[in-house]
Amino acid sequence: MWRAIAVPGHPLDACDEGHLRAIARRLSFYSSPSMAAWLLGPIEARLPGLVPAADVERARQFDRFLRARARTEIARIAAAGIDVLPLKGFATATRFYPDPLIRTMGDIDLLVRPRDLGRLCDLLEGAGYRFMRSKGTPAWGLAGESSFHPLVSADGALNIDLHVAPDDYPLARALDAEEAFRRAATTEENGVPLALPCDDHLVLLAMTHAARDKFDEASMRSIVDLVAALALKGVRPDWNALGVLARRGGFLRAVRAAAGLLAALGVGGLPPSLLPRYRGPSRAAFDAMVADVLTVFPVPPSKWRKQWRDWLTISGPRTLLHRNMRRLRGLVRPWTGLPPGRHFGAD
Repeated sequence: MWRAIAVPGHPLDACDEGHLRAIARRLSFYSSPSMAAWLLGPIEARLPGLVPAADVERARQFDRFLRARARTEIARIAAAGIDVLPLKGFATATRFYPDPLIRTMGDIDLLVRPRDLGRLCDLLEGAGYRFMRSKGTPAWGLAGESSFHPLVSADGALNIDLHVAPDDYPLARALDAEEAFRRAATTEENGVPLALPCDDHLVLLAMTHAARDKFDEASMRSIVDLVAALALKGVRPDWNALGVLARRGGFLRAVRAAAGLLAALGVGGLPPSLLPRYRGPSRAAFDAMVADVLTVFPVPPSKWRKQWRDWLTISGPRTLLHRNMRRLRGLVRPWTGLPPGRHFGAD
């Protein structure tokens, strides 16, 4: 199925129709109906009704509302003279898809320079936003190092996640906010000027986001973003430059795992220098990861299976040590997950 998506005209071979329809249902659930319908377009022509049209329309209506609200807030922030870069779903929807409403979004993630964080918090709190605790926060506090608990609008319709670096450790060691702003691309949507991360950075962020989720079912949107960018839109990143960033930050294993997975899905144009060469237990863990994604997680991997996958194929020793030391420190003194001087709103 994935090769039929990534390589136009590739045959479906002898895939069972019932099997494909089950995969389509899971793909809709783990990404969204609108993403699944678009991605499965080449197959839909041969197997109509893979994704119900009513589900697609509901997803598009929801995303139309969220994007409009997000554009309103971005315009408000720009009018106050504060620079922000939308990240994740909002940005990839604009850069990698022919229609932004294909790519569903949840929260809106905004990158802000650390020096502007206080002003941005003042602006949003003055507009009625309040910090609210993220669901599922671990005992040691919010695990994120570059972001905070979400700011929620007064009507509860929009959550804004503020970031002071494009992503957590180890990516933050190689790519900071200033560099992301320096290489940002400019565009316009519905009359609202937008600055967005460049394609190279968005590809790298999608790779590291998927790796941080250990390529489990929660990473499906990031994986689809990569297929959309590299296989369908034809984005050609500067792989040498991204390899330099990965080596500098100490996350080359994560990038190689992502590249290996994409190659297994049929995505071409990946440099041989970034493709992994696994042996023994690492090979077995990687093959199991690929099988999970190919079949779109009929059984989501267990916590232990994901941890084993992380140790063997994704995170290097420095990253593993850093994370575990943060957890130990957090058990003694949990992080608030709030910018300095900020407080939670009423729960």
